[in-house]
Amino acid sequence: MNFQSLVSFRGWRRFALGFLFALAVIAALLGGRSLIMQQPALPVPERAALLVIRGVTVLNPGAHLPASQRRMPDRDVWLQGNRILAIQRAGTAAPLQLTVSHLDLSDLRELDGRGRYAIPGLIDMHVHLPPRTAIGNDRLFQLLFLAHGVTGMREMGATDDHVFRVRRRVRAGDLPGTRIFAAGRRLDGPGSVWPIARVLSGPADAATAVNQQIAAGADFIKVYSMLDADRLRAIRSAARDAGLRVVGHVPYRVPFHEAHIADVQHFEDVFQLQHIRSRADWMHASDARWRNVSQADADYVVRVSVEQGLAHTPTLLNSHARRSMQVDSSLPRPAALRYLPAYYEEIVWRDTARPADAASAAKYARRRLQLLRERAATKCGLVRRLHAAGVRIHAGTDILMPYVLPGESMIGEIEALRDCGLDNEAALAAATTLPGVFLNDRLGQIAPGFFADLLLLDADPTQDLAALRNARVAAVADGRLYRQNDLNSWLERYSAHFRGEPYHSVMTWIVRQIVGKYQS
Repeated sequence: MNFQSLVSFRGWRRFALGFLFALAVIAALLGGRSLIMQQPALPVPERAALLVIRGVTVLNPGAHLPASQRRMPDRDVWLQGNRILAIQRAGTAAPLQLTVSHLDLSDLRELDGRGRYAIPGLIDMHVHLPPRTAIGNDRLFQLLFLAHGVTGMREMGATDDHVFRVRRRVRAGDLPGTRIFAAGRRLDGPGSVWPIARVLSGPADAATAVNQQIAAGADFIKVYSMLDADRLRAIRSAARDAGLRVVGHVPYRVPFHEAHIADVQHFEDVFQLQHIRSRADWMHASDARWRNVSQADADYVVRVSVEQGLAHTPTLLNSHARRSMQVDSSLPRPAALRYLPAYYEEIVWRDTARPADAASAAKYARRRLQLLRERAATKCGLVRRLHAAGVRIHAGTDILMPYVLPGESMIGEIEALRDCGLDNEAALAAATTLPGVFLNDRLGQIAPGFFADLLLLDADPTQDLAALRNARVAAVADGRLYRQNDLNSWLERYSAHFRGEPYHSVMTWIVRQIVGKYQS
């Protein structure tokens, strides 16, 4: 029934939030010296005073860029600290900037790029990082991002302030990691399904709520589904005064054309639902609404997006990954799953709405799979329409959702965009140059003055996206060089920790008790 669809959507989230909050108490009782909190020590590479990648083909994906910048063969790429200093034809003298500044070239480090390709580092535009209570997972997630070529992310709503601590540690060189842009807490209205959301008491509360997120370190403001038009309008005004963008869900009470969300997530509520008075009403109607999207509906979303200059982050892989909750045998098992603590798959991501008896469970799974496939097909068609109209599409994954994995799922999202009709270069642009433009005017390209975030590959991903999976050589994140072999070795050490004892037994027991309590 529709109620089961509602529970399927919300049930695992409620249980997951419950165990994370309870873990906060457990972590405090265990203390920082607890055996299960000890993780392998990892070195953070020092930034080289000067690093040059010799003889590489530089790729900056995207038809919005001049052809001369999109493909530059046989180049030396010079990095200084965390910036790109110069791009020159291979074999030419040191950049003029070095000669003028009389820098000592004796500390120059070189990386062989001959026969290889450099692209901007991937930027995941929809991530939720684990909270502090998921003991040690922050380091593991950062390693998984780097190992799959993700050098930047947009954190889209945290369960605590831990994301800002992680960002400070990465910036200080205390933790291997990516460039993090963060929202802080979601802003929502009364009746929010997120206990950790900042619920606005009214429009007058908007400026205070926005300023609280800025004080915590937010780079943008995320809004959610239970806001009304007055609260949303007040949030936009306060964010505009602070120079921040508003991104997130289109609240279900606000028509898409009145919401003015700069980057819409998941296509959430872009199709106006009639006679919706509560979150439960919205959930009951949502599945049916996605099955009955008309040509006029799609025209409306495209027209508003073009007129208002909006971007969309569709998180296509999220719909695919949710099928794994129903044991969809047509989906390959994510390779990176073996690095995560086993309790994610065994407990947290279980579909608690699945009936207990086998016959009912099979019928339920078939229905859920069909709904998810229909929704995915509709989203795919909308992506194709928006891209053809020139609307910016961003690649984002929705990390922490069931079977959406750090790093690997980002590559899957790029492949999903391709499967929806974008060519390889356009799909790569959605994960590199276009997010860079949205987040920072010195991010997302390999160009002088830009941040030194890039990925070195043994094959050309514009010809075959499989290069992202099979041909990674190294990643440079904020000027720090991470070689693929080192990242793979570190991941094996972390896998042994999280899947070994005592961590596995202790944490699995704790999580099982907490989830069992919420299920009962």
